Amino acid sequence: MKLTAIFFKDGYGWFRILGKGLYWKDINRHPLIFSEQYGFKKVFTIGKWRIGLLK
Repeated sequence: MKLTAIFFKDGYGWFRILGKGLYWKDINRHPLIFSEQYGFKKVFTIGKWRIGLLK
């Protein structure tokens, strides 16, 4: 079992520690997915950045 993992590239990224994690993305570069557009996925918007929890 991995304890940590991280990925980032071109305005998108995520990290996970002990099974819990966050992701972020630049909404000017990456369009919103269906669940983000219609509120099925809980996310925070700070300027042009979307930040959410990983399951």
